[in-house]
Amino acid sequence: MSETILQRCHQYFSAEVGFECYPFKVEWYNETVGPPFHLAYDADVLAVLVINTPKMFTRLFWPWLRNRGLGSLDEIRDPIDSCMTQFIQQFVQSLNSKCIAVQDFEMTPTRRAKVLMNVVGHISGATCYYQRSDLAYDPWDQSKRIAGLTLHPNYGGWFAYRAVLIFPDILVPCLARPQAARLLDTDEKVIDALQKYNFSWKTAAYRDVQPVTERYDDRQREYFSTEPSKRRALLKQWVDEDLRNNVAPHIGDHQNNKCVSREWNCKNFISSKFPSQNKRMLFNNPRSRHLLLDKIHKSAVNVLAGTSVLLGIFLSYQLYDFWTRVKPRVQAELSLAEEQFLKEAAGKAPEDSFD
Repeated sequence: MSETILQRCHQYFSAEVGFECYPFKVEWYNETVGPPFHLAYDADVLAVLVINTPKMFTRLFWPWLRNRGLGSLDEIRDPIDSCMTQFIQQFVQSLNSKCIAVQDFEMTPTRRAKVLMNVVGHISGATCYYQRSDLAYDPWDQSKRIAGLTLHPNYGGWFAYRAVLIFPDILVPCLARPQAARLLDTDEKVIDALQKYNFSWKTAAYRDVQPVTERYDDRQREYFSTEPSKRRALLKQWVDEDLRNNVAPHIGDHQNNKCVSREWNCKNFISSKFPSQNKRMLFNNPRSRHLLLDKIHKSAVNVLAGTSVLLGIFLSYQLYDFWTRVKPRVQAELSLAEEQFLKEAAGKAPEDSFD
């Protein structure tokens, strides 16, 4: 069973789409983190870490966005998170086994991360987690907080954690524990990396503190270096440019940061991976790209919503009017009628039943 699940994971979250999968046991994670972060599952339960590589932006996210159309951007809080959620949930729904997906941005009600992705990356062998506690000499003031840095052996800092998939019904007691590839082999290199990550992260220099085989392309770098509040406008600009130039979503050949354009149908690709799920594909029901129709549709929805609000206000006023004016008047009239009836009844002599 575990081999089948892992095969499905590697098949779905494939390098072709821009993903990698790393299995691990819940025990490895729980013995590394404190009790507040423990996963409440058996020690031998199988879990899988999913990360995305630089290819994901052009091979999954961009076609997904183009299929949704510009009109949907205002409805999405975070476009990439929304894409990842839909993509991951589609996989979960395709399984016959129970699977719990915890995404990188999920928090508990107390605003604590549900899963510490940096730790998962290290214990699963996907990445290496460098911390100041690993150093023989700590150059920073003890009162200063220095965040740890995770680096991928191939992509350095050019990757992202996306989710942990937990399979409560699948036990893997014999799963071999991998070792994280520690490419920064001296304290000086680790100090340099942590310094760049904590104090000049906007330059992205920390991503290249070790040799890498692939980086984000120009658009991806610009997107992630842009303030979140301005990213929608940037995406709209790019979509407009592609539509004006009749550019189809493409697969990027990111070697040497070159991009080879060719048509890419993600729906057909994913359908070929899981034919039984064709009716619930990530790219089903593409929305119209006609801006005028999008605006008309949005206006109609707004009018309908406004009408519903006005109707609700009117009904609320009628109920309020009944409760404050009509009801007291009716109660007063009933009381008066009852009082009059009692007076009339008291004024009549009781009839004697026995003559």
